[in-house]
Amino acid sequence: MLSNVVRGVRSALLRNAAMGGLLDVVQSMIERGADVNSKTFLFNMTPLHLASFTGQEAIAITLLDNGAKVNAVNRFGWTPLHMASKEGKESMAALLLDRGAWITIKDMGQRTPVDVAKNEAMREILLRSTGSPPT
Repeated sequence: MLSNVVRGVRSALLRNAAMGGLLDVVQSMIERGADVNSKTFLFNMTPLHLASFTGQEAIAITLLDNGAKVNAVNRFGWTPLHMASKEGKESMAALLLDRGAWITIKDMGQRTPVDVAKNEAMREILLRSTGSPPT
C-alpha cells in the first residue's frame, strides 16, 4: 500500500514538473518509477497534456521516449495535440505529429485539433501533416 502512495506522489510531482518545465525533476521522477501516463484527478490530464499546454518540448520528448501515450485523452476528449493547437505551440504540435499524434481525433464536442487551432499558422502545420490513425 505504501508503495502505491509513493508512486502516486512521484506521479503528481512528475505532472507538476512537466507543466513547470523542470526537466531534471521529470527525469528523476521517471527514474524513480513515476507513471508517465498518470492523470490528474479532476480533468484526467497526463504529464504530456501539461507539457504540451505550456510548450515544454524537451519534457515532451523525455515523456514520449519513456512511453507517454501521444494520443491520450483527458476528461473532455482532448489530446496533447489539441492542447498545443489551442495554445498556438507550433513546434510542440510538429513534435507531437512526428511522434504519431492524430489530427482526426475528435473531442467530446466533435472538434479536432484543427478546429481548435489558435491561428492560421497552426492550422497549416496540422493540415500539412498526415496525422491520422492507422487503418
